[in-house]
Amino acid sequence: MSEKIITYYCQFCQKYISSDFEPKSIHLDRCLKKHFDSIGALPSQFGASLFTPSSNNINLQSNPTCMSTDHEQSSPLDVADDANNILVQDYHEDSYKWDYSSPGPEDFKDDDESTATDDDFPIPIQLPSNPNFSSVFAPSSVTEPATRQTPNEIPHYDFPPRELFKRMIDRINCFTDGKLPPLLSYNLSKQHLRNSFPLKPIICPICPNRCKMYLPDDKATDCTHCSTARYKEGSTTEPAKIMQQLPLKEQLALLVSDKKTREILEYRSKRPTKENVMTDIFDGKLYNNVKYLFENELVIGLGLYTDGYQQFKSSKHSMTIVHLTMLNINPKHRMENQLMLQVGILPGPNKPQDMTFFKPLLSDLEQLCKNGIIVETEVGSLRVCAHLLFCGGDILAVAKMAGHSSHTHYHGCRFCLICGEFMLNHMKFPPKPTSQPRKIESFKKQKTDEDKTKNKERGQSNPSIFAYLPTFHGATFFPNDLMHLLSGVGKQLWRIIIGEYGKDGNPLYLPPRTCREFGELIVDSCKLSASFAGDCGDIYFHSVFYRSIDWIQFALYLVSSLLLEYYTDESTCDALMNLATAFKYICSCELHTNDIVFLKQAVNAWNNWLLVQVNNKKLPGSVFTINQHYLLHTYKLVERLGPMPHYAAFCIERAIGELKQRVHSVRDAGVNSGNVVVEIAAIRRRNRLQEPQEQKRKTVLASTLANSPEIWGPFSKKSATDMKCVTQLKNFWAIHQNTYNIIIDQHQELETGRRLWKESIVYGGKNHSFIRIITKVNTDLSWTSSIRPEKRQYFGFIRNIFAHEYNNCQKLLAVVDVAELVENHSLWPYRTRSAQLKRCVIQVKNIAGFAGWVVGKNDREYIFWSQLESYKKEPPIDYKLKYLL
Repeated sequence: MSEKIITYYCQFCQKYISSDFEPKSIHLDRCLKKHFDSIGALPSQFGASLFTPSSNNINLQSNPTCMSTDHEQSSPLDVADDANNILVQDYHEDSYKWDYSSPGPEDFKDDDESTATDDDFPIPIQLPSNPNFSSVFAPSSVTEPATRQTPNEIPHYDFPPRELFKRMIDRINCFTDGKLPPLLSYNLSKQHLRNSFPLKPIICPICPNRCKMYLPDDKATDCTHCSTARYKEGSTTEPAKIMQQLPLKEQLALLVSDKKTREILEYRSKRPTKENVMTDIFDGKLYNNVKYLFENELVIGLGLYTDGYQQFKSSKHSMTIVHLTMLNINPKHRMENQLMLQVGILPGPNKPQDMTFFKPLLSDLEQLCKNGIIVETEVGSLRVCAHLLFCGGDILAVAKMAGHSSHTHYHGCRFCLICGEFMLNHMKFPPKPTSQPRKIESFKKQKTDEDKTKNKERGQSNPSIFAYLPTFHGATFFPNDLMHLLSGVGKQLWRIIIGEYGKDGNPLYLPPRTCREFGELIVDSCKLSASFAGDCGDIYFHSVFYRSIDWIQFALYLVSSLLLEYYTDESTCDALMNLATAFKYICSCELHTNDIVFLKQAVNAWNNWLLVQVNNKKLPGSVFTINQHYLLHTYKLVERLGPMPHYAAFCIERAIGELKQRVHSVRDAGVNSGNVVVEIAAIRRRNRLQEPQEQKRKTVLASTLANSPEIWGPFSKKSATDMKCVTQLKNFWAIHQNTYNIIIDQHQELETGRRLWKESIVYGGKNHSFIRIITKVNTDLSWTSSIRPEKRQYFGFIRNIFAHEYNNCQKLLAVVDVAELVENHSLWPYRTRSAQLKRCVIQVKNIAGFAGWVVGKNDREYIFWSQLESYKKEPPIDYKLKYLL
C-alpha cells in the first residue's frame, strides 16, 4: 500500500505543498531562513520596527511568550515586570539592616518608557491588513502569493516596536522548538542578565521627594525636610519609595576572586618609581604619609566621583551618580569601562537634601579600612582592604561631599578662607595675599556652638562625612577636576576676547571681524588627530557647541600659536603664554618636582596680569571667578595627589552618557536606574571574564610578542623604487648596521599597508597621518668617514608602512614625508606652506605620537603636540632637515 500523501500550508510561502514533493520539516527550515532574508531587505522603517527595540510607547500586556513559562524561571527574590523591565527586591521593616529581602510590590515598578502614562496600557495590537506582513505574525487565509509593492505603496503602521520584536521572537521559537535553544524576549533577556550577576542590590527606603534616605535606626514616619509621609497610605511598614545600591565590599570581593583582575590590582605594589618624577597619585605626598596602610598587595586605593545630571531633556529630572575607580590599576587601563564601579544612582527629580544616601557606602568604607573582608579564591582565603584617597567631581558635587557652602558663599573656596566680593549678581574672588588655608579640623564636627557658628560663617555649613577616614587629608581630599576647571577658564578667556567683559581698554578684545577671521582659520586647519579628543570648529559661530575638551584644547594649543598673532603688546603675549604653560603642566600625566614650581610661577604671572588690568580699569573685577581663584591652588593638588589627569572626572562623564542611553522611565526613573546599574555591572563582569577574541584581519608582524606593532591594510605590492625611498632605505640600514656598505634589492616587491596599529593607537588614513618622530640620524654631514648617530625630532606625514629584512634582521618601517619648520618664540614651531618636504625611512617604534597643526596668518601652519611628559628633555628639533638626505 502506498504511503499517504499529505498537503500542508506554508505560512511564509503562502502556498499549499504536497509532502511527496518536500517533507514539511525540511521545507520549513529552508523557507524560514529565506523569508527572514527577504524581510531584512525591506525598507528601513519596517526593518527597524520589526527587529530593533526602541523607546517608543509599547504594549506588552499580551499573552506570554511560548517559552517564558517553560524556559525562564524568575528568582524567588526577583520580580520582573512584563512591560516595565523593572527588577526590584522588597523591603521588610523588621529585618532592615542593609540586607537583601523578598519580592516587592507592583508599585515599585516603573514603566521603562519616557512618555508612557497609565492610560497607555493596554493597547490592542492591530495586525496589518497587508498579507505580506500578516503571515509573519498570524495564520493567513491567503492561498496565493501577494503582489509585490514598491516602498511608496507600502502603508506605514505605527506599531510598538518592542511588542513586534517580542512577537517575532515568539514566532521563531514556535518553529525552532526542540531544535535550537529558545530566544529570549527583550525583557527576559535583561532579566536573565541581571539574574546572572552574582550580587544582589540592597534595597533602601527613601523619601518620596528624594530628600533623604531612611537609615536603619531612623524611626521617623515623616521626612525631616519636606514632611512627606515615609510609608504608603494605610501601611506602617511598606515604604512609599525605595532605591537600590550595589554594595562596594561585595563588588571588590567579586573582582578579587578573579585571578586576572587580581593580577591587574598588583600594579601599585610592583610599579617602578623614578626619582623626583611624579607619574601617578602614589607619587604624591598623600601616599607617602599613609604608605603604612598599604603594606599588603591587596590593599586597594579608591577614588570616588559624584556628579549631578539631567536625565531627560524635556523635563527637569536631576539624578546623581556615585562612581568609583580603583587606583591600584595601571593608569593606562584604570578608566576602562569594565574596571570601574558604580555603587548607585541617587534618584531624582529633586536633589538630595543631606548625605544619608552615602551612608551605606561609608559603612562599607569603614569596614574595608579597619578590618577588611575575607575573599575565598582558588589560592585560599585572602584579606582585602581598601582606602578612599579622594572625592572628585564638579564644583557643586564636591562642595556637597565636603560639607561646604559652595562658591556662592562669601568664603566660597574649599582650600582657603579668602573673602569674596559680590559683583554683577555673582560672587568674585580677587586675589588677597592674607587668605589662610583651611584646617583639617574645620571639616569635622565642631564641639561647641561657638565653633559651629564660626565654621558656618566661613562657609563650612556641615561636617564632611568622610572627615574621619584614616586617609582624610583636609581640603585636598576634595580636589578640583581638571575638566571642569580648565574648560571654565578657557571659556571665560573667549568671553573676554569677544568683549563680554568690556571693550574699551580691554587688552584682549578683538573686534567681530577679527574674531570671525580667527574662527575661519580654525576651520581651514587640519582636524585634530585621534590623540586629541577635541575637534575645535568655528569658535566664532559655534562656541555654544564647544565641549569641555574643546575649550581646554583651545587654551592649550590655539592660544599659544594662532591667537598670539593678533596681539602686539609684549605683556599681553607673555600673559597668554603663561596661561598656556599652566595648562600644559596641569594636563601632563608625568611631572618633575621642579615642574610644580614652574606651574605655580605661570599661574601667578597670569593672575598678576589680570590684577594689573583690573587696577588700571581695563578689565572689571568680575573677571576673578572661582575658576581663576582655583587655578592658584592647583600646585597644592599636584604636590599632594600627583598629576591631575590621574584623578580627572572624564570617566564619570562617560559613565553618565552610558546611563542616559539606558534609563527611559519617567514614572519611576530611580527604580529603572537601579536596575540599569545592575545590568551594567553584569556586562562589565562578563567582559572581564571572557577571553579576548582572536583578530581575524590580515596583518603584517615583525614580532610575535604581545602588543607588538602591526601593519593594517589596505595592502598593495610596491618596491622601494615605487615608493621613491631607495636612498632613504639604505641610509636607515647604514645607521642601524653602522656601515656604509649597504646593498639592497630596490626592485624587490614588498607588501605595504596604509595603517599602523601601535600601543592601541591606529596611525595612517586621511586625518591620522601627521605624526611626531624621534629617531636616530647621522650627524656626520660628510657621510664618508664615520657614522655618528644622535636623536633628533621631526614632524611629517605617513605614506607607507612595510616590513623589510636586511642581514637577517627584520623591522617594521614607515616612509614619511618630513616637514621643514621655523623656530618660534611661542611654545610651538611653525612651517610655511612653501616649505619643502623630505622623504625618509624610520622604524615604527620611533613614532612618538600624533601631531596637529593650525593654519595661521601670513602663510603659517603652527605645529603642536601633546606633552604628557613635560619633564622629559626632548631631543632637539631638526628644523632645516640638515641631517636628512
